[in-house]
Amino acid sequence: MLAACGAFSGGAPAGGERAPAAFDASACEGARIEVRSQSDVERLAGCRAVAGSIIISTGAELSLRGLASLERIGGDLRIGPTIALTAVEGLDALIEIGGSLEISGNALVTTVSFVSLRTVSGGVTLHRNVSLTSVSLEALARVDGSVIVAANSDLFHVALASLASIGGGLEIAGNGRLEFLDAPALGAVGAAVVIERNRSLDADEVQTLVGRLAPPDGPADQIAPPID
Repeated sequence: MLAACGAFSGGAPAGGERAPAAFDASACEGARIEVRSQSDVERLAGCRAVAGSIIISTGAELSLRGLASLERIGGDLRIGPTIALTAVEGLDALIEIGGSLEISGNALVTTVSFVSLRTVSGGVTLHRNVSLTSVSLEALARVDGSVIVAANSDLFHVALASLASIGGGLEIAGNGRLEFLDAPALGAVGAAVVIERNRSLDADEVQTLVGRLAPPDGPADQIAPPID
């Protein structure tokens, strides 16, 4: 089980440096941590790990760069709905999510970027983010649940360069402007693959990906072809 505050045992960070006086280690605790304002973000600024879930849902303007020290989340990371958040970035130390990653219903988010995230023990969902254009999960190697990227009307580029396996299904659907789906390492998907209604994706490239993921003895309906 994750320690509630990771390396902040006794209130001091690793390496002997003292935490800022305002840091309250209890901010890292709890099964459900809700973030609704910038002050909520700043209260988590000293956390290296949280044992529970982080839920970000607000109408306020936010920057998530105050979470730059966060390395592990034991539960889910759920972002949305929001109406003033413009980017999901700044969590550059985050390497592991013990639950699911869900980014849904964000009106102004244009970019999703996790530079160090390697494993998600649940699923990954990006759904109905109407301004989203770019998703970069370049270090993500394993998702134990399903990956769903759906109904993001302005989405142009999804980068999953290191993703090798998905324990559940893969759904890429209803992203009308999606032109680039980079998943060169992906070789194993545990359930159905559905790639449809992405009219800007190159059909030959999609068929190559779908063919690579088809189980050798799997049922014919395991794979759905791309359709406009």
